[in-house]
Amino acid sequence: MIEPLETSVERIPSDAGLGPHSVVLVVPAAEGTRTADLYRRFSGASANCRAREAVVAIVSTGVLNTPDRVRATGRRRDGNRFEMNLEIRRFEGSIRANDSWIALVRMEFGSLEPGTYQLVVQATVLRFVDLHHPERATNPTTSEQHLSFSCI
Repeated sequence: MIEPLETSVERIPSDAGLGPHSVVLVVPAAEGTRTADLYRRFSGASANCRAREAVVAIVSTGVLNTPDRVRATGRRRDGNRFEMNLEIRRFEGSIRANDSWIALVRMEFGSLEPGTYQLVVQATVLRFVDLHHPERATNPTTSEQHLSFSCI
């Protein structure tokens, strides 16, 4: 059975101590805790989880620029496989001021039974040159990240 999953995108200043690179984490959900706080707490930890406890996936995009856009275009679960599709629109032009940032995309898995799971994150990056029209982005490139994790 294929089921859609809830996602959210949190915009964090790049100097907030999250690191400059793209990372995928699977962590305890910790209701009421900000995504950035979960990311900081569990960055570098193993990708395993406790069975029957709510977990989330957190994907860091790496450093982006002020006009860049990020959104989850697809997210679903099919058995033990989770999929997240991201669209990143990057501005390729000159800007007078830039506040670089990192997007943390959070996908709620809920409570999982014991077993091995796969998370596939597909990111499509498009580029735009008209600052006021990111919807005109072109030249897509796609990459995939795979993460295998177990709930015990």
